[in-house]
Amino acid sequence: MCGILGYTSISSSAFNSNALAKHEFSQTFEHALSTLDHRGPDASGVQLLWEENVFLGHTRLAIQDLSPSGAQPMVSANERLSIVFNGEIYNFPVLKEHLVSLGYSFCSNTDTEVILCLFDKYSLDCFKMLDGIFSLAIFDKDTAQLTVARDGFGIKPLYYYLGNEKFVFSSEIK
Repeated sequence: MCGILGYTSISSSAFNSNALAKHEFSQTFEHALSTLDHRGPDASGVQLLWEENVFLGHTRLAIQDLSPSGAQPMVSANERLSIVFNGEIYNFPVLKEHLVSLGYSFCSNTDTEVILCLFDKYSLDCFKMLDGIFSLAIFDKDTAQLTVARDGFGIKPLYYYLGNEKFVFSSEIK
């Protein structure tokens, strides 16, 4: 069990040149993430992409690859994609072998990194390939798109709010 948190809005003008607004938002975001500590007590991380107006947070329950290589938010090798992920992909070793045969290399032994590479190669079609339970968000810097998804049965929780020019998602509604 891990915790994921994200925020984006249409208007980013409040952050463009206002250091105080950035600091206050950072504090609020990190406080919101801390409410998920019980979901992932082993580590937490944030990625505040001010220019892209996308903010990702993760609390980690380390099960696979206990090294820092499994930390999230995780960024792809080409630095184009960022992911926060909660779940388990049962067929990730087979998918990883497939990706290695296509020329991908890996820095960790996590299903998270496999998902990043799958998304890089197959975009939204990658989700059809996943056998497991998950909720996740992937941000693509090149297209400025935030993709939020969960497994077909909705086993891993994913709550979201869309309104007032903002989109917020989390593992818990609080």
